[in-house]
Amino acid sequence: MLPGGGYARGEEALAAAKRELLEETGCILRDGRVVGRIMKPLHGAHNRLTLVRGRTDDEPKADRREIIAAGFFAVDDLPQRTLTICLVS
Repeated sequence: MLPGGGYARGEEALAAAKRELLEETGCILRDGRVVGRIMKPLHGAHNRLTLVRGRTDDEPKADRREIIAAGFFAVDDLPQRTLTICLVS
């Protein structure tokens, strides 16, 4: 599953992605850019999902609160039970 979380009041998507990635994995997002947006109803409210793509030079470390394991994997070698998101633009 990808790192994620909510937006802080007034926070832009890219800033939220950088913050969440750092909080949950210790990685600094570099060259980040928004590559997709989805609006999904969830429990009677609209849930805005924004997919951000970027890179890092850091090794991910699970925060052990929200994330219990973290790692990088080739697309064709993802662990079982991995959520896969495919956006076509």
